[in-house]
Amino acid sequence: MLARMRKELVGAMKTGDRARTGMLKELVSDVTYAQKTNRPIRTDMELYAHLQSGIDKRAAAAEEFARHSRPDLAEKEVRQAGLLREYMDRIPVMERGEIARVVQEVKGASTPPLALLLRQVGERVGDRAPRRTLVEVCKSMLDASTARDR
Repeated sequence: MLARMRKELVGAMKTGDRARTGMLKELVSDVTYAQKTNRPIRTDMELYAHLQSGIDKRAAAAEEFARHSRPDLAEKEVRQAGLLREYMDRIPVMERGEIARVVQEVKGASTPPLALLLRQVGERVGDRAPRRTLVEVCKSMLDASTARDR
């Protein structure tokens, strides 16, 4: 993925697409820097999580700019989030329904602790599901079964 981003960076620079060039430079820089830390981005799911984090930060910044009457800057943040979403959508991930099916298979009729359920489901899905989605689905299914048991 990093090699493809670098290639697209060169293409964006040649076409003069300043927004895409800036975003790709930042992204390539972040991934390259992460390789030198104790939490390198090695897998598609780690890159997916990094992109999701960038989208969340930009959405929060856009909200702040809009609240402080800076629609120009808010629009810029929204555009950058859209570019990040573009790259995030290229990473193949399991759908929520598939994850829910695996959670139900692992959970069965019991209500295991969240940490145990996450570990067991994580072993089954491997590196095909974003951690955030996995946690959300597991929590919601545990909450639903707990509410049903009451």
